[in-house]
Amino acid sequence: MSDTARAEQAAKLLAALPASVEMPAGTGKTHLLVDVVQQIADEHTSSPSGRRPKVLVLTHTHAGVQAVRQRLGHALADVTDISTLSSFAFDVARSYPQLGGITVPEHPDWEQSAAYLQAGVRVCGSTHIRRVLAASYTHLLVDEYQDCSRPQHELIVSLSGCIPATAVFGDRLQGVFGFDRALPLVSWADVEASFSRYSVQHEPWRWHGHNRDLGTWLLSLRARLVPGTTLDLSDAETPSGMRFLPADPTNKALKNEVYRTRPPGESVLVLTGNAPAQTRKIASQVCRQGYSAMEDINGAFMREQLIELAATPVDGWACWLARLAKRCFTGYSKIDDTVMKRLAAKRPAAGLSRPGLAATVAALDVVAAAPSLTTLAAAMRGIDRAREASAHSSEAWRTVAAAIDGVPRDCDAAELRDELLRSLAALRDQLRHIGRPERHRQVSRTLLVKGLEYDHVIITDISALTDVCNLYVALTRARKTITIIGHSAHVALSATRGATI
Repeated sequence: MSDTARAEQAAKLLAALPASVEMPAGTGKTHLLVDVVQQIADEHTSSPSGRRPKVLVLTHTHAGVQAVRQRLGHALADVTDISTLSSFAFDVARSYPQLGGITVPEHPDWEQSAAYLQAGVRVCGSTHIRRVLAASYTHLLVDEYQDCSRPQHELIVSLSGCIPATAVFGDRLQGVFGFDRALPLVSWADVEASFSRYSVQHEPWRWHGHNRDLGTWLLSLRARLVPGTTLDLSDAETPSGMRFLPADPTNKALKNEVYRTRPPGESVLVLTGNAPAQTRKIASQVCRQGYSAMEDINGAFMREQLIELAATPVDGWACWLARLAKRCFTGYSKIDDTVMKRLAAKRPAAGLSRPGLAATVAALDVVAAAPSLTTLAAAMRGIDRAREASAHSSEAWRTVAAAIDGVPRDCDAAELRDELLRSLAALRDQLRHIGRPERHRQVSRTLLVKGLEYDHVIITDISALTDVCNLYVALTRARKTITIIGHSAHVALSATRGATI
C-alpha cells in the first residue's frame, strides 16, 4: 500500500470515530494505528491554529507497548502517551487514592491488578477527572481489544465519554487471556455495540518479502478454525515453509530444528504449551544453541525464588544458590548431594573433584563461608561470567541477582522478604517501560509473545496448542517458516477458555 493510500485510509477512519476495527494478525493493525497517529499530527501541522493533539494509546501487553513505540519512532513520541491498560489504571489509581479507594505502593504489586483496575474505573468516573482527561487528550486508541475484560471495557467506555475520538483495534481469534474467570473477556458484540464497526481491507503485510504463500494461507485458515472440527496440518495441506515432523521420545526432531543453520540475524521462536514448567524444561534442552526461556513480565519464577531465599536461614544461602543454579542452568548435575552436604556443613566443596566447575564451586564456597547479600550477588555474577554450564533461564538468573543487589545492606531478617520483592517489582516495572532486549533465540508461550513476530517458529508439541485462539496466535508469529512437531498432524480443535469468538 502506498503512503498516500495509507494516509487516506487513516483519514477515513478518523472521520468515522468512535469506531472499532477488527483485523487478522499480520494485516497491519498496529501499522494502521500508527498511521492514524501520523494523520492526527499531519492534520495539526497543516492547520496549526487548532488545539495541539495528544493521543492516549493503550494496549494489553508490554510487548505490544514496545511494538507500538518502535513503530511510532521519535517523531511521533511527543504527540502520544503509550501504556498498558493495567499500567494506566495503576497510574490514575495511585494519583487519586481517595477517589479510587485504594492506596497503591510506589512499585505496583501486579497480583493486585484487578483492584487497580477497579480503582481506575472509579477514578475515571469522577466528573473532575473526566474534565482533566478531556483537556489532556484529543484521541484515544486502544490496541489488542480482544483481550479486554469486562471491567477494562467499562474503563475504555468511560474514557471515550470524555475523549470521543476513540478507536479500538482487535481480533477475536487472538483472544488468549480469558482464563481468569473472575475477569471474563468482553464479547465482540458488546464491543461493536459501544464502538461501531469500521471495515478495512485485509492484506497479509507481515509476510510480504518473506513468504506470501504462508500469509495468504493463514488468512484463509481463519474460517476453518472452528471448535469441534479437525484441522489437517500435514505437509500436503499446508503451504511452502510449513512442515510437520513426527514426535519421538528423544526429542530428536526438535534438536535437529534448533541445530539447523539459519541466515545471520534471523530470529527463531520455540513455542511450548502455556505451562511455565514445560517452557523451562524445553529451554533446558536447547540452551546450548543459544536459546533461553522468556519470563513473564510479573516475574513469577523469580518471585518464588526470592521468597524461598527470604525463608531460608542465612547459613543455608549457599545451598539455596546451588539449587537456583540447577534450576537455571544445564550442566550442573555434579552439584549433587555431596556438594550440598559440604555447603551445609560449611566445609569447602572445592576439595571434591568436579572437573570444569571450579569457578562455580568456589563461588558457592564463598557464600557458605561468609553468607551475606553482598557475597550472594557477587557469587551469582561470578557464576554467570564463568560459563561453566549453559544458562536456559538467564533472564531469571540475572534478575534475581539484580534484585538481591537492590536490597539495602542494613536490611534485617524480618524485612528481607518485603525488600527483595520490592526490589524485584522495581526491576520488572523498569522493564515495562524500556521493553525487553531483543533476542534471536527464544523459548516461550503464546501468552508472552502475542504481538511479536519471528522469522521462524518451531511448535514443540501441537497437542498442547489445540484451542483455536492459542493455535492461531502460534501460527501467525512466523514470517518465513513454521515447523510443527506432534504425534498427529490432524488436530482436533477446541474452544479457547474464556474466548468470545
